Amino acid sequence: MAKRRMLILVRYAQPPAPSDSADESDADDTAAGFDASDADKPKSERKTGFIGVGGTAVGSGASAGSATAPAMIPIGSAREIVRTFAPFNIAPDGSGPHGWGETYGMATLYGPGCVVELPYNGEPDNELSQAMVSVTDDEFAWPVLSRACKAGNWKLMDPDSGRTFG
Repeated sequence: MAKRRMLILVRYAQPPAPSDSADESDADDTAAGFDASDADKPKSERKTGFIGVGGTAVGSGASAGSATAPAMIPIGSAREIVRTFAPFNIAPDGSGPHGWGETYGMATLYGPGCVVELPYNGEPDNELSQAMVSVTDDEFAWPVLSRACKAGNWKLMDPDSGRTFG
């Protein structure tokens, strides 16, 4: 029996644009996603602009210029995610009160070799920060998931190793 692989679907964050006040050498490093001041920080706090974590808070509570913990960049609403996955034969099975599965608080989408679980509270337009993807058959799932990730501007992250795909 094949091992079931659990992945997290996150939004790809673009590296920050260089500021006009920085000199050319700093601008080249910043454009490449490197910040010399990040060298001594743990990986989780570096400003590489890579996988779904931004340097400023996204959402309601932060004021401009306040120092806050990094926030996840939304991957879209449940409705948008379902629409993005639909052309790739990944969709809910139509069961449950809303048609997105029987599990309370979770929308379940099924596709070739994979299952996608979205946190869902009954409001299809609420923004989601991440989703869990279970790969049950690598041979079928990877081509489909890689095309869906390109269409949604997403990445798949392995929580065990931190590697990203897609």
